[in-house]
Amino acid sequence: EVPATTAPLMKSYLEQGYVFVAIKLTAGAAVNEIHPLVFRYEGTQPCVPLKLTAVAAEENMGVRTFFLGNRRFAPLNYKHVVLNDLRFDWATIAANAQVPNPAPIDYEGLVAQAVDSDIAMGHAFVTDYAGASSVVSSNGLNNPVWRSAPFVSKTTPGQAIQELKNQGLLSCNGLACTSPHPLVLPLLSQFIPVPAGLDSAYYASCGSCQTTDTPWDGKVFAAELDERVLAPGRRAEQALAKYPYLTRMFTAISPAEMTVDPEFVAALDSASLTQARSATLQRQCDGAQLTVVGTREVGPALDGGTGWPAWPAMPAAARIEEYRADGSVVVLKDNGAEIDAQLGQYNAAQSWPPQPEFVVDDDGCALDPGPVRGSVTARLAAALAAASLVVRRWRRRAA
Repeated sequence: EVPATTAPLMKSYLEQGYVFVAIKLTAGAAVNEIHPLVFRYEGTQPCVPLKLTAVAAEENMGVRTFFLGNRRFAPLNYKHVVLNDLRFDWATIAANAQVPNPAPIDYEGLVAQAVDSDIAMGHAFVTDYAGASSVVSSNGLNNPVWRSAPFVSKTTPGQAIQELKNQGLLSCNGLACTSPHPLVLPLLSQFIPVPAGLDSAYYASCGSCQTTDTPWDGKVFAAELDERVLAPGRRAEQALAKYPYLTRMFTAISPAEMTVDPEFVAALDSASLTQARSATLQRQCDGAQLTVVGTREVGPALDGGTGWPAWPAMPAAARIEEYRADGSVVVLKDNGAEIDAQLGQYNAAQSWPPQPEFVVDDDGCALDPGPVRGSVTARLAAALAAASLVVRRWRRRAA
């Protein structure tokens, strides 16, 4: 059933001269039978029609965009947000690296907080990755062995299945079949009707199930295989080779916020952004752990705990930016000072940074001010100072 709120939204598009394409899933068809559709059209700016999405969207729904081009892309009529990496739970991330099935990190939740902050007001994107498109693996897109021509001469489903195996497009173990391409099995089930009660993957693997009575048209299958599987893979591989730069952006947006369709622009800023985020864990002499995130130090908890600070009042966005039509960028808000202030308060409460255990005075004498927790760096410096003092005194005696 079409929601009542759809008509006013469609009217606003129609008044602007937009054209609609309606697609309906065939009755009884499974979700895995949906094939990707590509539409090519002339336009002034890339756009995502989020206003229409609002009629069936969920709260904080994730929206991810991919752009291939010669340079980085950025939102035009939405803000651009740079995340505050201190808000990631680095303690949990470190623990997850030690277990086989780690708990997921709430990346989407942090993005939702950042884009809902002041100025961004729910209309913003975060850049997940910006850099060489070669990061995308071409495995599964195209293979010289994959060819549609041999299927034209196949006269039975069994012969076609064997050819799929020969090309590596199908692998069967007697119980089920798998394919390196997600569209092969759905296509096969379309041409080989699966009897009621049988799984399509099992039916394809069952040689005795296939009979010469099953209707089969090798020419049509070959054409469909090329159109749906092989040709799109070749085009994708060609696009990756043609366009050297990939930009991936993400946002979390709720239906009430889907009032503007985001448009995008090629940015003048060509700075790359890796998809990996990292922090450095430094273990201290007393077993405490210091974490360095970017250029910021998060001191070890005074009580010896290893959990990550919650920082509920710390901004989720490090910066909020706005890109102009010419691709230039303006920083609307920089939260760096506020982030540093809250980090400083936390570190002070943990007695971080510590005072060195040894102080070398102007005469080269080492003093011990008392049992203060010291870092590896401080203790190493003290040891070097003591060694220097011994060498100097020995040289004086030798003279």
